[in-house]
Amino acid sequence: MFDMNAHPTLNGAWIGSKRGGRFSAVEGKLREAGFTRACAVALPGVGGYDRKAFISAANASPDFWVPVAAWESRTWTPDGVRREIETIHALGYKAVKLHPRLFGRMPTASELSLLIREADQATLPLFVCSYPFGVPSSEVRGDLLSILSSAMECAPQAKIVLLHAGCVDFLRFVEFARAISGIVLDLSFTMMKYEASSIDIDLRFAFRTFDERLCLGSDYPEFDPQQVRQRFQSICEASGIDDKRRDNIASRNAHRLFGIHSPGDRSP
Repeated sequence: MFDMNAHPTLNGAWIGSKRGGRFSAVEGKLREAGFTRACAVALPGVGGYDRKAFISAANASPDFWVPVAAWESRTWTPDGVRREIETIHALGYKAVKLHPRLFGRMPTASELSLLIREADQATLPLFVCSYPFGVPSSEVRGDLLSILSSAMECAPQAKIVLLHAGCVDFLRFVEFARAISGIVLDLSFTMMKYEASSIDIDLRFAFRTFDERLCLGSDYPEFDPQQVRQRFQSICEASGIDDKRRDNIASRNAHRLFGIHSPGDRSP
């Protein structure tokens, strides 16, 4: 399995009072659960994040971690966005993540367009957190899909990972992504948070009909990797999907996104 959304931190701290884990400890937990690769997804201001130190920690285990930089810049000018992406790319990151809640607001369509275009030109997939909820001071206002639809006109084939796959709007995100080939949906948080809700029906439907655009994720330390594995297996069984569809979601789609050879790839 390939974890699209794990969160090792430099100092082991996590959001609020919850404990996370340093790189080696998180890797151990994921490997014990059967994950053979994972994205190390950084969050701005969390866990002592420093982009040079973070990628150095990820590079200590290069066959396991795929480093994803946190977007920190608040300079939304063409030159400013370009320079930031160039720096991230030069450091060796394989993707960049935008977290609107930690950033403080949803970018405008024109701002997001700049980021999508520059990330695409640097061959860096753009990860975007899709969870908008919170107290009034932290809730992200604005419809992400509407903003994204306008922003992607500059680069309609750009690779974009929508983390948490829209949460309670999961099926709406599936239909949005169906027409846009570069978008994949990460199942972290949503697959675990809404167990035994009506979203279970939507997940089974998507496993049967949208398997080439879904990716597995743990959102560790929010959820235990072993429990994520068990939940994934349960949905696969309830969906009645074959091994090919299961493998697509478990790892093959993530490998394709990053151009990494998948050991279990049985395709020609």
